[in-house]
Amino acid sequence: MKTLAFAAALLAASFQAAPADPGAVYGNALANGWENWKWDGATTELSVDLGGTARKPILVEAQGYKGLYLHHAGFNTKPFKGLSLLVQSVGGTGQIRVVAIAGGKPVEGKQKLVKLAPGGWTKVDIPLTDLGAANMTIDGIWLQNDSADPSPRFYVSDILFH
Repeated sequence: MKTLAFAAALLAASFQAAPADPGAVYGNALANGWENWKWDGATTELSVDLGGTARKPILVEAQGYKGLYLHHAGFNTKPFKGLSLLVQSVGGTGQIRVVAIAGGKPVEGKQKLVKLAPGGWTKVDIPLTDLGAANMTIDGIWLQNDSADPSPRFYVSDILFH
């Protein structure tokens, strides 16, 4: 009887959902545990079909100093060294800030500026030390327009902590 109870407990444990891996943020959709927290002054559309490609990025249209806010329950970044993403501008040049969020607030004094230029996907690889987010608990990331003027529309995809 004890063997049967033990086997049942093992079987039940194997069906419990694994905790969300915060490393994967966005591929063609938000990864498990990640949420798009709407930001007034910014329009974001997930899983945009570009036609002719398997990639389904996030489209961002941001007013001055607004952008994309992706949120996750707090997690420790110790297993990760960096954040990578693909970005593509549509219709002009501009600049965005990539910012780590801890306790619902930007990590003070740390950000990475990324130039937007039309003409294809640009891979961005940011060490977590540049974001002030190495070996600490964070709960989100911002991709924020770095200007008081509206940013050009841009797409972002393949967001990953590594």
